[in-house]
Amino acid sequence: EYAQQVVDTATKQKLPLIALGTGAGSGGFCMTNDVSIATWADLLRQFQAIGLRGPRSLELVHSLGITNAKIIGDLALLHAHSRFTPANQD
Repeated sequence: EYAQQVVDTATKQKLPLIALGTGAGSGGFCMTNDVSIATWADLLRQFQAIGLRGPRSLELVHSLGITNAKIIGDLALLHAHSRFTPANQD
């Protein structure tokens, strides 16, 4: 699997493994909600830090026994700032 190869290569090069703004489970867009991420458990255990999009992703990752994850949000939303203006900040 491609992800395993990337993790193995990074580990051999002694690079830190960090995930930022990752979602876990269904990506929506006509995908079923019961997507299994169990195959990722061994890979994620090798990561020094895991930043997840939200509480559902955190719950799924914690259910695998992985505790070094926290919610940081979806980093893609950083691009939305220039396109949207808050309605009223009063």
